[in-house]
Parts: sequence; structure tokens; C-alpha cells
Amino acid sequence: MATFPLKEIEVLEIEPAMIEASKFFNRASVNLDKLPPGVNFTGGESSRISYDAKERLLVYKGVMGDDERSRLMKLSEDQDYRGAIDTLFRRARNSRHQNVLEDKKRVRVIPTDGRNYILATPKYYDVIAAEPSNPWIAGIANLYTREFYQVIKSKLKDDGIFAQWFHNYSMSPDDLRMVFRTFVEAFPYVSLWSMKESDFLLVGSKREQVFDYAALKKIYDNNPTLRSDLEYLGLSDIYAVQGFYRMNRDSFLAFSKGADINTDALSYRLTAVVKIKAAADSRSDAPLLYGAVLSGQREPESSLERSGTGDSIGPHKPEVLSATDENSSGPG
Repeated sequence: MATFPLKEIEVLEIEPAMIEASKFFNRASVNLDKLPPGVNFTGGESSRISYDAKERLLVYKGVMGDDERSRLMKLSEDQDYRGAIDTLFRRARNSRHQNVLEDKKRVRVIPTDGRNYILATPKYYDVIAAEPSNPWIAGIANLYTREFYQVIKSKLKDDGIFAQWFHNYSMSPDDLRMVFRTFVEAFPYVSLWSMKESDFLLVGSKREQVFDYAALKKIYDNNPTLRSDLEYLGLSDIYAVQGFYRMNRDSFLAFSKGADINTDALSYRLTAVVKIKAAADSRSDAPLLYGAVLSGQREPESSLERSGTGDSIGPHKPEVLSATDENSSGPG
């Protein structure tokens, strides 16, 4: 949240549990050959501290306070263990993600239906990001429809971007292509970015998306938080982000050629069909679909056209933008 000078962030339709979970976003670790006798960290979802015997790592989730450090120190007099806890404390006492949803100055949590709120609000945004759940869950498929994307586009500033998480597991090829076709028909400029094994990021905008290396390098060099975030992902330079780039508009159209367009009237079909598919074979299609998206669809690096100071990603660019100001009243 602190990576860029955001004026305001609105968080819509979030479960109360996620606010508490935001305290655990950070991870810190330290090498420790073995735990001392009598000390056992089993880990688990509810435990902040765990020990990975295979990797010989002591891991802490969230922010460690003084009281927690003292409690852990009292568990053993072993010097290696106590030294590891002290190092872990130094690494975990500050977190770039600590209580990000409780930043009252810039973050406003609005526990309401996100689609209806966006439809009704008079404001316009620099960035709208959506991470809906799986489309076969009731009420979720309408967050992948033409009408929803039209609403989103109408609420973006002229240089704004929309980013939506999507996956390919438990999806039939036809339904996967339908989502891609619906998205590319809704936005003039689109790009696809891979995340992890079965996850993608769909990015849509009204204007061309250009990777302005000079501008982003300046931000990267002057922002230790951003550098830390990228290092956590194994990236040592801002240019390495382009390694996650997969498709431009032409590739979207080629991949989704002949597919249906998902509409509000037909969104129940996506929910019902994908739910049946998921129950039948779980994640069995994920590797095949991931390969289908990447094989023959990712453009060779030489096709990234240079435009001025930036690299034009096909006809698109992943802009670095901030959230809207509270007083925004129109696009542009």
C-alpha cells in the first residue's frame, strides 16, 4: 500500500476476516539447523511461527512485537535458537503490509456489493482492481460479463487501468476463451500477465499501455518498499516485470476466436457449467489450459515495439497509477 503516493484507496465487498488476515501478509524467516529440545512449532493456519525442518527455516507470519519476542525467548536457553529468534524479531518487527486495511487516512473499507457500488458512484478512478472468487460460485459469474466490464470502463479516468485476477483451473477451454473474448471486446487496450501456476492478471485500459522503463526505473531506485516487494518475487530490476507479460490484444483475439461473449443474461451458464466441470475433474485441466494460453500465444520478445522512452507492449502499457482522489468528479 505504501509503494506509491496514493491519495485514497477504497476496498469494497471485503469479508471482516480479511482485515484481521492483513496483519499476516508479511513473512520473515531465518536459518536454524534444528529446534532445541522441548521446543516444537507445528505451524498451521492459525499459528504465526513455524519451523521447516527440510529447509531448516524458522518462519514468522505477520509483525512480531516485544511481548512475542520475550515469549519465544523464554522457551529455551539454547544460544543458536535465541540468536535465531532475535534475528527473526529484527526482520519481523516492521512490515510493509502491517494492518494495511486499517490505514484510516488513505484506506476506506466499504462492506457492500462492489458491482452495485461502482455502478452508483459518481467518482472516477485511476485504478480499479478486482479479485473475485471462482466464477462457478453463485453471484460471481456476473463479475466476468460484458455489462460489468462496461460499467468498469465508464468509471475509469481516461488514463486509468482495470486489473482483474483470473485462473484456468477447473475451467473448460470454451469457458476460458469466453472470459478472454468478453474482456477484449470491452476494452480498447488489453494485456495478459501470468502470476503463478494457474493464475493470470487481465489488464484493460482506454489508452495504450506502454512500459516506460526510464520512469519506472526512477520510481524503483527511489522507493525501497517497491524494491523489497520485487526482491521478494525474485526480481532484481524493474525491467524483469516484463517476463510476466503473455498477451496483447491481437493474441487475445486469436486465442478467443469464435468464443461466446458472457453477458448478465447468460452468466448463469458459466456458473453452472464450470461448477459441474469443477466437481468432475477438479484441477485436471489446469496444466493443459495454461499451456494453451502460453503455447503459440506469447509474443517473442523482439515484438515489443519501442515507442519513445518506453516499450509498447503490443498496443498496450502497464501504467503505474494511483488511486483516485476523493474529490474526483470526472474522467481525464
